[in-house]
Amino acid sequence: DMGCIHYSYNETTRELTLQHINAAFNCCPDSIYCLVSELNDTIVVEEFEGMGLCNCMCLYDLDIKIEGVFPKSYYIQVVEPGIFDDEKLNFGVDLSMDPSGDYCVPRNDYPWGI
Repeated sequence: DMGCIHYSYNETTRELTLQHINAAFNCCPDSIYCLVSELNDTIVVEEFEGMGLCNCMCLYDLDIKIEGVFPKSYYIQVVEPGIFDDEKLNFGVDLSMDPSGDYCVPRNDYPWGI
């Protein structure tokens, strides 16, 4: 299976929307949240879950809205909990040229596949 980021940018409102498709978290988290930071031209999205109440992992689709984004080139880094050896969801994008698109990486471990 795949882990993907679908991005769309609205230049008028300067809002960047990221949809993380197939994000892996505990099946019964008490919360799922993100911290977003910008360092130079890098946008870092760190994903977290609160207390996991089940002994299993499930896939979720997360919608992340980032305000105050300019129409320029960025490097987007998604820091996912529990991703160690798999390819990271890190990619470059020029929002002035490509205001929407997708970036996907293969995911073979549980809970994506076995």
